[in-house]
Amino acid sequence: MPPVGRVAKVLFFAWPPATLTFMQPTAYEELMPEADDLLFFVDDTGHETFAGNQGYYGLGGCVVLGAGYAHLKTKWGEVRTVINGAPDTRLHASVMERNPENFAALSKFFLDHSFVRIAVTTTKEVGCRQACILVSL
Repeated sequence: MPPVGRVAKVLFFAWPPATLTFMQPTAYEELMPEADDLLFFVDDTGHETFAGNQGYYGLGGCVVLGAGYAHLKTKWGEVRTVINGAPDTRLHASVMERNPENFAALSKFFLDHSFVRIAVTTTKEVGCRQACILVSL
């Protein structure tokens, strides 16, 4: 994962749709959103073709206005500091130590109402009609 506040690839959306723009900053370029920009941060889990023993696939992330981005970035850095000892270190739940302090830091972060959490999941048992279009980002 890139350091806090830096991205390897991001889709950057401006709202309203008439001004919708897509931006892919170069590696680790600092985001500098306008206050009314709407930012989406999305990560995936599982395998999109259910390869191997992966029976699920999901996307999850958060949405924040540009005005709240600095706050969100600071708060996520605090979580990384509690769990990993520094705000710019990688953090992945699969390797995180399971202890009350780490879970308290995550809970405090996700109870913050300055951003919205989004998610969608599916399993390989879910069928897709022939007219269904699969999109890969």
